[in-house]
Amino acid sequence: MAALTSGCSIAYHTNPLEARTVGDLCRKHGVTLMISTPTFAWKYIQSCTREDFASAAHGHRGRGKDEARTRHSFEEKFGKPMF
Repeated sequence: MAALTSGCSIAYHTNPLEARTVGDLCRKHGVTLMISTPTFAWKYIQSCTREDFASAAHGHRGRGKDEARTRHSFEEKFGKPMF
């Protein structure tokens, strides 16, 4: 809802497990905020390139297993903080 009221653009994909497609969409649409669960964030770490999230200021994720490891790996690979 925040994106609709703030004038931001949004990119959605029906299956967040298709990490390569999600990365392509983020790169193509210049995504500035990535919202994900830890499980999906780990898939992006494994499958996406640094360029896929180059326009992102940071990532947000919910709580889950290996939270510190996921956060550290995301920040290391993409150079962006994950909250």
